[in-house]
Amino acid sequence: MDPHMTHYKALRRHMNEHEDKIDALTTEQHEKQTIIDLLKQDLKAVREETARLELAIKLRSKESDQLSNSTKECRRSLAEREESRRALADALRVLKEETKNRSARLTERKLYFEKLVSSTRSELEKWIEGTTIPVATKPRLEETLKELQSQYHELVMITPRLEANLLRLKTEKTAEEEFIVSLTERLTQLKPCLLPIGGQKQARLTPASSLFVLLASAFKDVIRLYYEIRRDFGKMLWL
Repeated sequence: MDPHMTHYKALRRHMNEHEDKIDALTTEQHEKQTIIDLLKQDLKAVREETARLELAIKLRSKESDQLSNSTKECRRSLAEREESRRALADALRVLKEETKNRSARLTERKLYFEKLVSSTRSELEKWIEGTTIPVATKPRLEETLKELQSQYHELVMITPRLEANLLRLKTEKTAEEEFIVSLTERLTQLKPCLLPIGGQKQARLTPASSLFVLLASAFKDVIRLYYEIRRDFGKMLWL
């Protein structure tokens, strides 16, 4: 065989082997490049996910801080409300005690007024029963006594309203003045009992008139005593 041909065939075989190696290397390089591109995409996705997670962590941290501040504010508000509740409970307890004490004082004063009115009425009835009256003046005296008893009954009827009137002393100072004026007007109505007798120029008192003068004086004493008691009791309410 020709040596040139043999050499050519060997060279051709080596060239084919190198081409196969080059193709294999090219294919491998292409695969590696594809893998590198995929890894770059994965790395980019991981970085984006990491950035998103970091942002989410920051938002969660901010929300956690806000929630913590809100919790602290709620606790402070609850503490303030608890303190206010205790203060209101103490104030309510003091108010109940004061109301109880004032109620006891009002009950005591009411019993005192009832006893005073009952005693005055009893003494007045005894005095009326023990007074001798002429027969001539008896019809007129009976009529006037009925009127006087009616007025006295009105005075007795004032007793149940003493508590309400005493409570109004703080704001309505004119109540007692109107009460005294009304009683004074009623006493003024008794003045017609002081009548002149016959054709005498100077008036003199009849036995009935004397009786009414004494009754008027007694009523004035009761009114004066009632006024003093109201004044003292009004001062006591402010203690």
